Amino acid sequence: MAAYLVLALALEVVQEHVERVRLLTEVGDDSARGRHNLAGLAQVVDLAETAPLAELLARWHEDEVHAVLLAQGAHELAVAWLVAVLGQAAEAGTTRVEGLGGLMETTLEAIVGAVRWYGSMDQVVINRAVSLDDEEKQFSVRSGKEPWEPDMHHLDELSRSWTSSTPTLNELIREDIDAARHFFRSVLQVHYPREMRMWNKWGVMEWKAGNVDLARMIFSKASKLSFHPELWQSWASMEREAKNYREAKRLYKVVLATDPTNADAGLGLALLEAETGDKETAREMFAKLHEEHPDDHLILHAYGVFEAKCQNMPMARRVFSIATNHEHATAQVWHAWGQAEYNYGFYKNALSVTKRAMSLYPTHKWIVQLHAMTLYKLGDVMEARRSFRRLVDYGQHIEPSSYNAYAKMEEEIGNEDAAMGLYVEVLGMYPDHLPSIMSLALLHRRKGHMKNARRVFETAMKRAKTTGPLLCAWGQFEELYGEADNARELYDEATKETPNNVDAWRGLARMESQLGDITAARAVLTMATQHITNDVPLLVQLAKIEQANRNLKGARKALEQALVIDNTNAAVWNMRALVELPRSPQRTQTLVESALNVIPKYEKTSWSILMCTYGRAFAAQGEFNKAVAAFEKSFALAPKNWETHVIFAETVLAPNEAWEEAKRHLQAARNICRGDVKKLETITKKLTALKLQQSASEQQQQPRRKSKKDAARATQEES
Repeated sequence: MAAYLVLALALEVVQEHVERVRLLTEVGDDSARGRHNLAGLAQVVDLAETAPLAELLARWHEDEVHAVLLAQGAHELAVAWLVAVLGQAAEAGTTRVEGLGGLMETTLEAIVGAVRWYGSMDQVVINRAVSLDDEEKQFSVRSGKEPWEPDMHHLDELSRSWTSSTPTLNELIREDIDAARHFFRSVLQVHYPREMRMWNKWGVMEWKAGNVDLARMIFSKASKLSFHPELWQSWASMEREAKNYREAKRLYKVVLATDPTNADAGLGLALLEAETGDKETAREMFAKLHEEHPDDHLILHAYGVFEAKCQNMPMARRVFSIATNHEHATAQVWHAWGQAEYNYGFYKNALSVTKRAMSLYPTHKWIVQLHAMTLYKLGDVMEARRSFRRLVDYGQHIEPSSYNAYAKMEEEIGNEDAAMGLYVEVLGMYPDHLPSIMSLALLHRRKGHMKNARRVFETAMKRAKTTGPLLCAWGQFEELYGEADNARELYDEATKETPNNVDAWRGLARMESQLGDITAARAVLTMATQHITNDVPLLVQLAKIEQANRNLKGARKALEQALVIDNTNAAVWNMRALVELPRSPQRTQTLVESALNVIPKYEKTSWSILMCTYGRAFAAQGEFNKAVAAFEKSFALAPKNWETHVIFAETVLAPNEAWEEAKRHLQAARNICRGDVKKLETITKKLTALKLQQSASEQQQQPRRKSKKDAARATQEES
């Protein structure tokens, strides 16, 4: 609607410029004079900096004038249209005002048609006057979740300026969380002491702000006042996100005990089962929920995401298709569908989904961001950059992930200075954004500035609200690129700050093992079981440590225990098979066959990895024809797995001296990993080693050939 208001305003301005247009068109055939006047009327800029409508207009008159489209002002918009029309008129040699009528109508018709796609997006995403509260209200209507708001006079008493026409508690929380916290304590808690929705909103605010302990106190206090299902569900969801699975399950079951048909609690419990690794139980729960609540689009949304994570994309697409056709479908479900396609490398599918989503929700920042990322993956860097610039330059409430995705794109195409500027910019606004902290540190390290890389973490530690995840990330950085003692100390601190963080415990165990104390490593993982509900990641880490210390019996035992817990975990099956590969390739072959009997066929990535191991087992037994067949199946299932190309080159092609074919596969692996410096370094080393191996083989063959020729010559002489 806003776009058409701009069009109406622009048409009024057009009428004011009619006389000026008439004078400018009476320049005869003097094209130089016409272009001079046109340049004086328009603001000429680089086409790459203009908005899509201006680009459309500039193309119409073959770039004679690069019209500036400024969404904030109808006057400039009208001028840009007039310039475009005049440019085309000058090229056609038109000298009469009557000739402008048809051109103007054609221009306006095309622009009105384009407004649905570009105009509404520019008007709402770029124009800062649009309130985010409108989007929140739209989501509330579609999702059926109306946010609680206090009486207006309480908000009016706050001495602050509001961006929206109607003050809301949501805006206060979003803009100034400290003021919101004071408002809850001093005003709302006094006037609404038994309003459970107020307590729920306060608890959720603290949870999302990272103050989990404070949120837990708020939820606990409120739960003693009265039972409110929504509050208990929020509490359970917070515990689930904090990986406190036992407590989360208890809270969900309390809600279901009072109301077995509660869809939200049932959905939370299904998600919990999925996160803890019990996929079959989770799938049964999702199917039952969908059967009992066929019109609940939130269940469809979560069901689709679950199937996508399980690599069952055909089923996920069917569920997402039903969800997006629901009358209350939100932008989030469209984004989830596009994200699933993107994660599995189906970039054309992702682009199709984001285009359809943007026609319905042209202002949704997550969809715009995913659209930009997809364009980059498909090679359209200019359009991707244009979309990213819309988000970071003109959007309201810019997400740090938008900056991070934009910076990663620039970094991958070689614009490291631009990427560093974006990382610094986002950390200035969001000092605790972990992906940007890690990316900036890695970029400094790549440039050879290890001190600067560590300084990034030190600065973040001073400004971050919660340090547990940051300590773990810093430990990972030191483990990969720094010193083992530093990494051990950081992981140890992280386990104390966030005892539910499985990555911190696994990292600490790795460092103890790397520093030579295998007993301490085992003790760390045993201690972790007191805090971590799902033992599978801990058992897998124990198996890796035992294998690294050549204790194959211990590794075998740990993996067998993990398979007892989760018999459908393809990664554990693959590790179990690889443990046997050096000593018994036949045993590896049998284990892979057992795994393929229990892993669903729709898990194509898992099947591809297992077929790769299957091929390695055949190659180790000297059955290269069967090995090639297994690798071909692996490539067919997941052609973009760079490790499969490397393993095929090393285990099958190189032993058979198929040097050129091996080089092609290593080069294919490099193409898949472009932008990932660490992987590229690994592949480059392997390619160099392969060339040296080829050279050595050829040098060994030359004396043999020479000796054969000498023997043949001697035989001829004797005869």
